[in-house]
Amino acid sequence: MLQDNDPRLDLHFLAVRQGIGFLGLILPVTLYVYGLTGAGRMQPSISEFYYTAMGDVFVGCMVAIGIFLLSYRGYRAKPDRFPLGDRATSIIAGLAALGVALFPAGADPAFAHCMTGETTAPCAGALPDPTLVTGLHFITGPLHFACAGVFFAALAYFCLVLFPMGGKRRPDGRAAMSLEHLTYYACGVVLIAAILGALAYLVLPLKDQMRALNYIFWVETAGVLAFSLAWLTKGDALKKPLGFRIAGP
Repeated sequence: MLQDNDPRLDLHFLAVRQGIGFLGLILPVTLYVYGLTGAGRMQPSISEFYYTAMGDVFVGCMVAIGIFLLSYRGYRAKPDRFPLGDRATSIIAGLAALGVALFPAGADPAFAHCMTGETTAPCAGALPDPTLVTGLHFITGPLHFACAGVFFAALAYFCLVLFPMGGKRRPDGRAAMSLEHLTYYACGVVLIAAILGALAYLVLPLKDQMRALNYIFWVETAGVLAFSLAWLTKGDALKKPLGFRIAGP
């Protein structure tokens, strides 16, 4: 059994962190490239790609992110003034990611395209049933958005509270400000802004104009790329890609 100070365990943690980061990087980029490949393929939000030929990619990435987070152990220590440490926060974020995948958002028939044989075409009322898990038409959408909010909030907590606990320290024990710490704080701020941006969409009377600009897609993409950057940074992706130690000079 590996001990906490075993360097092999360190590389395992790095690989898990990088796996989460790479999946977060791949998802919005892949969906956006798909959206550019044909008229009508771009969706107003990342979640609504569930109703396109990329639905399996969306669900697969979110499930994989959820499993990675559920398997992430992190550090035993937790901040003195906060109730949650790495393990509890990663479990919450992992379950929320699975919820995002299993409780799809409602679809707009004007945008949703379904598979017909080997081609895609407007669903014309034949949308995939988003209630396969719950069986309840009125609860699947709210569950999806609640899970997405919890997911982003947990990742922001990682960036603003947990990740900065590591790295260089000052003589008084506090984090020494570095580019790494600034990266975490910036990513956390972007994640909080993404949550607020999504809430603004719910209350502002400009939904049609915002959907035409794919507003929610870009808000979600900003949040996903922010958490991806934070986890890749925490995973030391440039020096130890996928947990392999690159030999120095």
